[in-house]
Amino acid sequence: LSKTSFTCADLGTSKITFTAKDTSGNTSTAEVNITVLDEVKPILKAKASYTLKLDTDGKATLRWEDLDEGSSDNCSIKDKLLSKTSFTCADLGASNVTFTAKDASGNTSSTEVTVTVVDEIKPILKARAAYILNLDAEGKATLKWEDLDEGSSDNCSIKDKLLSKTFFTCADLGSNKVTMTATDASGNTSSAEVTFTV
Repeated sequence: LSKTSFTCADLGTSKITFTAKDTSGNTSTAEVNITVLDEVKPILKAKASYTLKLDTDGKATLRWEDLDEGSSDNCSIKDKLLSKTSFTCADLGASNVTFTAKDASGNTSSTEVTVTVVDEIKPILKARAAYILNLDAEGKATLKWEDLDEGSSDNCSIKDKLLSKTFFTCADLGSNKVTMTATDASGNTSSAEVTFTV
């Protein structure tokens, strides 16, 4: 045979020469089409779970390499695919992502990986530098979050907006301090002490 050893480089159909020789040296040859196939699926090694952190814009990108733990193929992996790569605040929590490897012959292996999307970024508090709260005819007033807020924000959204004190009377005349606290859906909290005048 003109060729006896084949590798991944020989995938597909090629011709080899098939030769027979007798003891007198008489020779006959023929060409034979040899088709080399790879029917072995890639071997997947993926993490069972992965935690993906959202950025300051509330977005995150998942890469195949983030989940891979040394997947391989007898030839080579051609396509590395994930069923989902882009995540936002709407994806907070755990969900399954399909992790797939495909070789040049189309052999495919897939597995499920649990991806947990987390938000670890605290809200950004912005409070007014000065505010005057006017008492009513009965000597009472209620302070609202919006009275002191100057555009506080979060990469996802602020869920709870709290003030340490909201009800004021004549006993509070003058300079006062309250603590503004913002908490997002993931429980990240920011607090700031704000001074205002009654």
